[in-house]
Amino acid sequence: MLAEPVSDLPLIDVLALLERYGVLDAAQWARWRALRNSLTHEYPDHPEARVAVLEEARLAARALDRLVGQLDSRLARR
Repeated sequence: MLAEPVSDLPLIDVLALLERYGVLDAAQWARWRALRNSLTHEYPDHPEARVAVLEEARLAARALDRLVGQLDSRLARR
């Protein structure tokens, strides 16, 4: 998909390339990473916080699924 070799690049540079090609929004990717970090924390005294994080994860999973579909379509056109 990318015309440039990326295997030796830091993740931030790969994300910048993907954003330049219109494949990925780097700010959205950063939010997904922050969400991943939130999912690893326990909120035993705050079930409402746990529910909110899980709902956000459900929405993020749908968005990631759409992104994978878009990537599949791009690859199929090559």
